[in-house]
Amino acid sequence: MGIMLTSPGMKTYQFTYTHNAMFLEKLAETIDKRYGKIVKWWINKNKPMTGQFANEVLEIAKGRERQVTGISILIKHNDAYGFMEAGECRQVFEAIKDMHIPKEIDTEDGGFEYMLDCWKYMTKYCSENKQILKYS
Repeated sequence: MGIMLTSPGMKTYQFTYTHNAMFLEKLAETIDKRYGKIVKWWINKNKPMTGQFANEVLEIAKGRERQVTGISILIKHNDAYGFMEAGECRQVFEAIKDMHIPKEIDTEDGGFEYMLDCWKYMTKYCSENKQILKYS
């Protein structure tokens, strides 16, 4: 059981929910260590948020929302079901096309870099071909 990325005429990619959550955290961490912590909290949400961390979250999130809209779309998207329109795919692709996950952050020994490549491939295809990227 996990997340499946599909689009008409394309290979299907599948990741576990846990691995996808870890990937999103690592992707955010490549931008900013504190942003990675925020995404980890966002995903887990069962940890209490201190007042200081809440202020940091607001400060960083406001700046990052404007700076990396495509990554915010990817991070906040429901990974259990739904879809991304071609326009959203374009924004995500533009945000991640030149990114890579450094070895010291890629705790899965290349696994997160592979996931990033899959996301690049799928979002580029869907944006260029005006296709919907489906989550199931």
